Amino acid sequence: MQERQIRIATVLLSLLTVLLLLHWLWTPTEDLDPEATSPVWEVDAADLVRVEVQRPDGMLVLQKSEGRWDLEAPIEDLANQRQVGYLLDELERVEKGVPIPDADPEDFGLGADPLVVVMVTDADGETQTLHIGKEAPVGWRTYVRAADGTVAAVAGIVGKRLQMDVDDLREKTVLQYQIGEVSRVTIEGAEGTLEVHGEGDRWWVEGWTRADPDRVDDLLVGLRDLRFDSFYVDTAPKGIHEPGYRVTVETTEGPVGFEVGEGGPPGVYVRTLSGRAGWIGPEPLALLGQGPTDVGDPNAFPLHPDRAREVEVDFGGNTWTAVRDEDVWTAEGAEAPAPEAAVEALAVVPITYRREPGPALTEVWGSVVVHLGDEDMRAVDIGQVVEDQWRVALDRDGGSPYLVSVEALDAAEKIVWR
Repeated sequence: MQERQIRIATVLLSLLTVLLLLHWLWTPTEDLDPEATSPVWEVDAADLVRVEVQRPDGMLVLQKSEGRWDLEAPIEDLANQRQVGYLLDELERVEKGVPIPDADPEDFGLGADPLVVVMVTDADGETQTLHIGKEAPVGWRTYVRAADGTVAAVAGIVGKRLQMDVDDLREKTVLQYQIGEVSRVTIEGAEGTLEVHGEGDRWWVEGWTRADPDRVDDLLVGLRDLRFDSFYVDTAPKGIHEPGYRVTVETTEGPVGFEVGEGGPPGVYVRTLSGRAGWIGPEPLALLGQGPTDVGDPNAFPLHPDRAREVEVDFGGNTWTAVRDEDVWTAEGAEAPAPEAAVEALAVVPITYRREPGPALTEVWGSVVVHLGDEDMRAVDIGQVVEDQWRVALDRDGGSPYLVSVEALDAAEKIVWR
């Protein structure tokens, strides 16, 4: 017991040490640097709407609109919100500096042509300007003009961040959307068209039937994770004459998408509907080769034995109902374990996929109705026999007709009544 108390005390002491260290690390700079007595400026990063930076290589301009930062110069493009956030936080921290008495501004990169000049504008239209010079040789500091015009050294390397490559400030993700706002995805390629539509946990594949929600989610995440490795330097062409793929994602905010062109040393050329263009390696683009079998539910019936509460089966007028009580399936007139085996067999009856459109459902021979909850039901109608080996099936909620093996249906039925 005493050893346990010692271990607990040791853990608590360690936690206290970590908390004290975090408190020390997060203490404002002015508390850690009592020599920083020269006011520089006061900037609230959250209140800024425009940042203009005069750099040795030209102007960098960032503009905030509707809560999002965009690049206006040296190129118009979406800005990487995280990188802009880091930049603004660094500007906000430049409040006070260590005064450099009797300093000649020219010696510190703060003469007539400062190394960097940044002007910020807040939501009220008020502007402030900061002149930034060289980095200090020691101490991880940067020289700036204090509010009174004298030279001061502030903590950090704010000048270096303001001179970062503009490509590092551009949004590299090809498409921007919220997965919950997507209603349809279309991928057109030389091998055919994959069209998936739906919402929540109900998705459909044209030419198939139900889509697997997890596979749809993987597709949406994969498309959203595509990133430009490098950007097209000049103005992007208006379009790709014969794209290898054309991707369209329809959302509540409107459609987004891109076209895929030819590959080369920089990668595969990709251009978005909004005109952003660049190159991506071929490996991330491999997901565009998916077809219906990659995202479709491979099973003929929307039946998960561990989730369903009841299954009603009608095969040509021969009906039976299986009910799950906790983990046990029972059916009137059938002895265990036949009902459970029949449900499990139904759950894995496969869909037979063919690229050409399947025949329409012209008559209803039977059905499988799955009850998931009090008001949550899924039903599939089973129709006529085609080509002596399949029956046509159709989900009542929608989707395309599909084929189910007659042999697999017979096998599931015989399990109950064997």
